[in-house]
Amino acid sequence: MVPLRTARMETEAPEKSPGHLFRYTDLHCHILPGMDDGVSSWDEAIAMARNAVKSGAFRVIATPHVMRGVYASTPDDIKAKVAKLKARLRESGIPLAVAPGAEVYLASGTAREYRAGRLQTIGDSGYLLVELPPLHLPAYVRSELRDLRAAGAGVILAHPERNREICRNRDIILELRDSGVLFQINAGSLMGVFGRQARDCAEFLLKEGLTHFIGSDAHSGQPAAVSDIGADISAALRQIVRLSPSGTGFLDQVEARVLRLLSGKL
Repeated sequence: MVPLRTARMETEAPEKSPGHLFRYTDLHCHILPGMDDGVSSWDEAIAMARNAVKSGAFRVIATPHVMRGVYASTPDDIKAKVAKLKARLRESGIPLAVAPGAEVYLASGTAREYRAGRLQTIGDSGYLLVELPPLHLPAYVRSELRDLRAAGAGVILAHPERNREICRNRDIILELRDSGVLFQINAGSLMGVFGRQARDCAEFLLKEGLTHFIGSDAHSGQPAAVSDIGADISAALRQIVRLSPSGTGFLDQVEARVLRLLSGKL
């Protein structure tokens, strides 16, 4: 039986800690070893967890890639690895809650896979974190999103600011929002890791109140790596607070949304 306190950590807000400027949920993190191009060992996973906690994270959603023909982790695979990670975090004394998720590459037929129960949603909430190719918006995207919604799925778009077509035509962002899609931006985008266009688009999403979730998209246990800024996103969080119209209240709003998501009330 899972201890009550551990179970409650999945859906309850954290107690404020004077040791951290920010407290947040990292909705997008490749912390499960051996499942994709993220961390490759348990030692690296623990290092990533320590960096996340250093940044103020009290919960991460483990989101390994699920991509047809490349990464084929099932919900059972992901949950089994999450259970192992939780045990290792307890053994290491790291106060970080973990919930299962996946970063699903949106392809033709994704809605069919959702209906068949083959895709891990965020914390079993029914919401899928989906990603697009970086350069364009494939012709099937709109119809697949409609099919997902018709199947009862919620959709969270991972790092829309990294899709060049979306960044060039921001009316697409408004169209997706109006169709019920929510947006998760990457901390690294705000720090210029993915170039000026991605940074400018991420800033637009923040300033316009179109950022629903935040994520490190960390792939490495190192504090920083070539492709991302690691799980310690402290500098990006300062940027987020500075740019958001809600200021310091923005992260509280995001966290309230995460709690509604995980409790099935979003």
